[in-house]
Amino acid sequence: MRLTRKARYQLIAEQGDLVLFRNLKTGSDSRMNPVELVNQGLIEQFSDRDRIKVGYAAAAQDDSIVVANNKGSIAVYSYSRTLFFPILFTGYILCIFASCILDASSTTIFNIQTPTSFLILPLVYVFEDCVTELYGFSTGLRLITKGWRCFLNRWNLLV
Repeated sequence: MRLTRKARYQLIAEQGDLVLFRNLKTGSDSRMNPVELVNQGLIEQFSDRDRIKVGYAAAAQDDSIVVANNKGSIAVYSYSRTLFFPILFTGYILCIFASCILDASSTTIFNIQTPTSFLILPLVYVFEDCVTELYGFSTGLRLITKGWRCFLNRWNLLV
């Protein structure tokens, strides 16, 4: 049994950069930019079919909007690509460098002697997974490639 939510707005037409929609409670028609509909959260009050159309119209105007099928329900997400990527990339590179430097030292955990990088290396996978989930598979691969290039340039192995 699939649960469906009752839509409050109905898409009438797309007019250039604007979307014409009807408020089903009041019967009034409104025009709005699809990006603003997503940013204000009004996109959630459309039916799934209309949410797809408005979501793709918004994604065509703004690269930070993603339309996803979440277990049969359409979700439209907006996030800023410029804020998190440099932070995640810096954390990724710092963890790689720290794990390489701390690999020479060792620590004792529960009477077992292990390299200190054993504690840092899992953070590399956390940062890479965050990038892949937020920005997609190809950006995750680019992060790994750039990370290895930074690592090899650090040790003067790549010109």
